[in-house]
Amino acid sequence: MAGRAVEALPMPAAYFRLILRRFGTTPERARRILEGTGIEAADAMAAGPDDVIELGQQLRQARNLSKLVAPGWGLELGRSLEGAAHGLLGVAAASAPDLARALAVMERFGYVRAPYFKVSSDVDRLFRLRIEPQLRLEPETWSALLETLLMSIQALIESALGHAMDEGGFLVDFAAPPYADRYTELLHAPVRFGEPTAGVSIPNAWLPLPCPFSDAALHHGAVERLETAERGLQGPEFIVAQVERILEGAGERVPGVDEVVPQLRLSRRTLVRRLEQCGTSFREIADGHRRRRATELLADPNLTVTEIAYRLGYTEPASFSRAFRRWFGTSPRSYREVRGSTG
Repeated sequence: MAGRAVEALPMPAAYFRLILRRFGTTPERARRILEGTGIEAADAMAAGPDDVIELGQQLRQARNLSKLVAPGWGLELGRSLEGAAHGLLGVAAASAPDLARALAVMERFGYVRAPYFKVSSDVDRLFRLRIEPQLRLEPETWSALLETLLMSIQALIESALGHAMDEGGFLVDFAAPPYADRYTELLHAPVRFGEPTAGVSIPNAWLPLPCPFSDAALHHGAVERLETAERGLQGPEFIVAQVERILEGAGERVPGVDEVVPQLRLSRRTLVRRLEQCGTSFREIADGHRRRRATELLADPNLTVTEIAYRLGYTEPASFSRAFRRWFGTSPRSYREVRGSTG
C-alpha cells in the first residue's frame, strides 16, 4: 500500500459522480459502489465542477466497481466520457493550437487531474506517449483506469485527425484479457498486449494538425489555472504526498532527491525547505517507502531476503538487514517467519 499522504491527494469529484451515475443503476448497486468511500450517494450526485474528493476514495470506488461488474468497465466508461468530464485538463487540451500541444497538456498536467498515473513522451519513427502508474494498484483496478485513459486519448487524437485512427497503435502493459475483442472494437488502431509500458503511438506527421476547437485565449487561461493547481500540489499541504507519489511510481528502485526535484518542477533547496515545514525530510520519506515495500516483498515467499535487499537499492544484504532491524526490531527472516505463522 502507498503512504497515507498519497491517499489524501485531491481528485475532482466529477469522475466519482460519473461512475456512480453510469453503474449505480439501483439503490443496492449504488450502495455497493460507495461502500467504504465515506461518501453518500446524494452528496456524490450533487457535486459541482470544482468539488474534490481524495484519491483514496476514488480508488476505493474503482475497486468496489471491479467486484460488482464484469471486467472491461473502463472501456465502457471511457466510451461515454466527453471532453467536459476532464474539466480544465480537457479544456486546455481541446483548445490547444495543434495536436502536439494538446498532448503536451496531457503530459504535463495529467497527474493534476488524476494523480495515479504519469505521462511522458518520446519521438522516434513514431511519437509515443508512455503511461505509467504512480501507485501499485491491483491489476483489475489499473486495467480499468488505463482503459478509460486510452479511450480519452483516442478521442483527443481523433478530434484533430477528423476520422478514426488508422495508423499508430495502443500499447497495454498486461496480457490480453478474455474480453480483448472489446479493445479491437472500441480502440481504432492495433492494440499490443504484454508491453513493458502502456502508451499510445501516432505518426509524427499528425502532431501539427490543428485542433478543431482551438482558442488561444481559452487555452492560455486553462493552462494558467492548471499551473495554479500544480503549484498548490507543491505546497506544504501536499508536498509529502507528491514525493510519495513519485517514489511509488519509480518501481522497485528508490530514486534520489536529485531525480525527484525535476519532476516536481522545484529546486532542491525549495523541496528541502517545504519538507522541513512539514516536519520531515526526503530521507525520512524514502526510508518510509523502503519500509513499506520491504514488508510487502517479504510477504512473497518466492523472493529471498538477498533479492529483496537488491530490489530496494541496497548494495549489500547486510545493510538491508541493519535497516530492517532499526525499523522493526527484528531481522527480515524472523519477521517473515512470524508473519508466516500468523498469516
